[in-house]
Amino acid sequence: MEQKRGSYSMKQEGHESFSIKAAVGGVMIPIEDVRDEVFSQKMVGDGFAIEPESNDIVAPVSGTLIRIAETGHAFYIQLNQHLKVMVHVGINTLMLKGEGFHTEWEAGMPVEAGETLVTVDRDMLEEKGYNPVISVVVIDNAPGTYQYVFHENGPVKAGESVALELYGTKES
Repeated sequence: MEQKRGSYSMKQEGHESFSIKAAVGGVMIPIEDVRDEVFSQKMVGDGFAIEPESNDIVAPVSGTLIRIAETGHAFYIQLNQHLKVMVHVGINTLMLKGEGFHTEWEAGMPVEAGETLVTVDRDMLEEKGYNPVISVVVIDNAPGTYQYVFHENGPVKAGESVALELYGTKES
């Protein structure tokens, strides 16, 4: 899986591409900087993280919600048969058992990029000692099929700033 940072134009005939946008306004950081080994060591997949400046977490891509954690801290969006995008709110926030998270979404629902998935009480998370960092991870069941192009780290706008682009061969 080739990975590059910066802006590149790689659209080609017979290929598909996906733009993954910021799931929250804030500052984008490398996934390797997240203070949780599951994310920083890319055990689930590669991606990026955002230090949030907002309480509203939006869908970074359009697709189908295939799984939502009962606690509202994690969402999985299916892009195609090979790619899923996971949005994970905070570190160890599963321990809150849903406290501070509000969502109306259910598995199986279609979602458009930019739609609010969950509203989080960041102040409460931080008061209880939880890191509110948002991790956006691509779960790729066809390793090597897609090229990952990361955009520069820094300030991002929810649902607007493209953080990562994936390029691969169209499915048959």
